[in-house]
Amino acid sequence: MGNAQDRVETFPTASASSSTKGQRHRQKQHESRQKRQRFVQIGNIALSVIKGDIIQQTTDVLVNSAVPDLDLNKGRASKALVDAAGKSIQSECTNKYPSGINSKTVAITGPGNLHCKAIFHVTLPRWQAQGDEKNIDLIVRNCLVEANKQKLTSMSFPALGTGFLKYPPRTVIASMFKTIEDFAKKTPNTTVKVVNCIVYSEDDETYKADVIVNSCPSDMRLDTRPGLAKVMYDAAGSGLKTEIDENISQRYTNWGPSCDWRSFTTL
Repeated sequence: MGNAQDRVETFPTASASSSTKGQRHRQKQHESRQKRQRFVQIGNIALSVIKGDIIQQTTDVLVNSAVPDLDLNKGRASKALVDAAGKSIQSECTNKYPSGINSKTVAITGPGNLHCKAIFHVTLPRWQAQGDEKNIDLIVRNCLVEANKQKLTSMSFPALGTGFLKYPPRTVIASMFKTIEDFAKKTPNTTVKVVNCIVYSEDDETYKADVIVNSCPSDMRLDTRPGLAKVMYDAAGSGLKTEIDENISQRYTNWGPSCDWRSFTTL
């Protein structure tokens, strides 16, 4: 599973002062955090949010968000992809999908010069109102189904629609995670074992999106509920439960006996 490489500053080594030792200690901590895999295990699927560039990922599938006519020179992400993968990708799109695609279609091409086995091209309508996250659900689900059909094991999605199409980052991440959870439950024997959500390296807003939407029990005991709530509790630790007890009790009381709560941290 590909990982984005953050910039690591070089710390001075000539002085043995306590300040320098403290800097070295912080550097080691930072490097350790970089090497540690950050993922949530949902059924048989390891799900990660990675800050980086999707064309540098080495998963079996790279998902490209394109315009409906599949002109890959339109849009920053598609243009970067075709520049890296080569013109054969555009030729394949044009020849196999002369009428373009819609949000229900997954256009599949070879990898060109990229380090993957296939590129899945998808398209989204522009965000209009709450409820349009169904478009994210449809695309992610169709990509997972197609990857499983082709017996592929790993995928990298961009943060779909969070740029020009104006999809709210929190809504997108929540929808992607929920769709993957549903797919893992319904397809326990899927060949897909790794799913990465790649957030563009300069897109701090999306990377910091603090959302996974979970249906929670009335007593808020996340450690006893199967599914994503339990996964998040195990990954985040008992501190999550403490925070809920301390900070959300009043809000939860106002919501009533069942609710959707939002709490995601890049693990």
